[in-house]
Amino acid sequence: MDREILFRGKTKYGSWIIGDLLQYANTAQIWTQEEHGKCNYIVDPATVGQFTELTDKNKIPQKVFEGDIVEYILSCEKYCGQVCYGIYEQDGSGGEYCPTLCIGFYIKCLFWTPQDWQEEDDERIYSYNRTVSLLNVEELMVIGNIHETGIDNNSGF
Repeated sequence: MDREILFRGKTKYGSWIIGDLLQYANTAQIWTQEEHGKCNYIVDPATVGQFTELTDKNKIPQKVFEGDIVEYILSCEKYCGQVCYGIYEQDGSGGEYCPTLCIGFYIKCLFWTPQDWQEEDDERIYSYNRTVSLLNVEELMVIGNIHETGIDNNSGF
């Protein structure tokens, strides 16, 4: 299989671990390959996120995981949002047609950042830009994640 399937989770000591996921009952473990063999780490199940197979635009590219907070460019506009996985509405028509139900990785818009020449206006975040496929963004930069930035999972639109 060519696809790199990885998960990230946070231990009770605050360390982020990346590797294979094993879930059972109410427990989640991340297994990693170390020098001396495989190691497993118990992680908080609420912090587990899957790797999207994308990296951001930083000089040292960072892997993008479900639960990351990202800055992104969409149609020359700058936004900030949360990387999610699941069913979402995608509207590539600019609001002209009904949105399509999709499944996969997407970004849930949290807020819009006006350019120097633009005035801030909540109406700028049109309904068709509130959820967007991760593959449709022009530039992407990880700036944090929902477990460390204090952003509520249900914030945004």
